[in-house]
Amino acid sequence: MDQYEKSSKTLQNNAVKWHNTRTFGVDVIGKVEEYINSLANMPKEFKKSFEIVRVNLSVFFFITIRRI
Repeated sequence: MDQYEKSSKTLQNNAVKWHNTRTFGVDVIGKVEEYINSLANMPKEFKKSFEIVRVNLSVFFFITIRRI
């Protein structure tokens, strides 16, 4: 039983760390996107890349909200 509880606690801590890392990443991506959008001549490659990132972020938020 002790090994099970230890493994369970480790899994829980790692899941929280992973979620915090992902949440921090979402924040950083948002700030980078704001900065790039503030530039006068935004290259089209960035726009397309950020559209892909937005889709990935939407999936992440959807999964996160469903698990809470």
